[in-house]
Amino acid sequence: MNLHSGARSCLASRVLLVQRIAAQGWPVPQAAAAAGLSRRSAFKWLRRYREQGPAGLVDRSSRPQRMPRATPAASMWVTGIVVNVSGRPPDCGKSFAAPMPPSIPGS
Repeated sequence: MNLHSGARSCLASRVLLVQRIAAQGWPVPQAAAAAGLSRRSAFKWLRRYREQGPAGLVDRSSRPQRMPRATPAASMWVTGIVVNVSGRPPDCGKSFAAPMPPSIPGS
C-alpha cells in the first residue's frame, strides 16, 4: 500500500517505535516525539502490536467497512429496468427543468 502525502509513519518507523517502547523501555511520549507522531498515534500502534503482533503494524485500507446510506441494490435494479426498457435514461436535462419565474420588483 502506498503512503499518502499526509502519512506520518511507515511500517519501518512503526516497528522502530514499538521496539523503543517495548524492548528498550522508552516512555511513550518520548518515543512518539522521536518518531514525529502524537502520543495518541503511538499508543494506537502499541495497542495494535500487543493485540495482533507484527501484523498489527501493517497499513490498513481506509475504505469504509460499511456504508449505511448507500443506494439499496433493489432500487438500483429498478433504475436499471427503467433505463433498459426505454433505451435511454429519463430526461432530466434542460427540457425537463421549468423556466425560472420572473423576479418581482421590490422583493
